[in-house]
Amino acid sequence: TVSSAGVEADYLELVTRDVALMLLNRSPEGLDYWMETILDVADPAHRGKLKADLVRIVAEQRGSDVSQAFVITQLTVDPKGLTSEVSGKLKTFVGSQVIASDERKFRLTWTYRGLRLALAGFAQISTDNDQKEAG
Repeated sequence: TVSSAGVEADYLELVTRDVALMLLNRSPEGLDYWMETILDVADPAHRGKLKADLVRIVAEQRGSDVSQAFVITQLTVDPKGLTSEVSGKLKTFVGSQVIASDERKFRLTWTYRGLRLALAGFAQISTDNDQKEAG
């Protein structure tokens, strides 16, 4: 539930799942809808930066055959800190051919004003595998 006391973990988990899947599953045919849908859940104070990041992705992907799909394997939430982390398999396709399939982890940050939970940021974070490969 959502109340003046804050966001409960179950609600944050559901919203995180939906927004992460929306962010990480995309194809060239739906880029405009993809971007507008993400901006609809964005915090107005963070919308400009998020839009700039999304416009860059749209420009890179428009007219290509590159799509991506994400399957969640783990999701954790911190309702007090208004953060979520989602891990899973990110597959990149050119046409129907899989060209990459990697384990990735992402952090979503949220704001909560009034009774509105909104996306403030989204970033890939390093995993233990990334550090092992680098070291």
